Amino acid sequence: MSVKHLGDKLWAGVTTLLRAQGFEKRAKGLVRISGALEERFRLEGSHWNIGTEPYKFYLGISMRLIDVPLPMRCEGSPLPDRPEVKRWGHAAGRQRCADPEAPLQLEVTSAGLDQMIVSLAELIEQASETLQRCEPIVRQAALQGEYIPLWRAAKRSRERVNNAPCVAKQHEVLANVLASQPPADRNDRS
Repeated sequence: MSVKHLGDKLWAGVTTLLRAQGFEKRAKGLVRISGALEERFRLEGSHWNIGTEPYKFYLGISMRLIDVPLPMRCEGSPLPDRPEVKRWGHAAGRQRCADPEAPLQLEVTSAGLDQMIVSLAELIEQASETLQRCEPIVRQAALQGEYIPLWRAAKRSRERVNNAPCVAKQHEVLANVLASQPPADRNDRS
């Protein structure tokens, strides 16, 4: 007997929890539109889910910029004209794009279903924040007709965040240096 019913129950529970945050169920996924950003999430069940528990799955994550045409290339190579490519939008990946510490594959049992519903909803909320932080990076690539893998956009986003304190510190040091110098005489034209 298949354990697919656990995946169905899991997704129904997550959908119910996230509906209040503006997510809606579309086909097999959850979608939220915020401005020009369409966030998409879906369970990708493992091909091994034909027997006993646990139900094994991945969290598929993708984003589409509503106001930008779908990309034509990825790293300079033409994208194939296939439906699944269009479904990826402008950037796509799995749970580790949002949380590098997340397991490669997620799993749930009947006994742990309620806890996994909460955990997966939290992971989706975290992934949503990642998509929002990645939007400028993805937009820059999309405006050039390029698809960017979500892991790469998330990495660049984290690098920007990690470098931000350095830039702020540089501005602080510069302000202190300027403040310690005597004001220049504006009438001195020598």
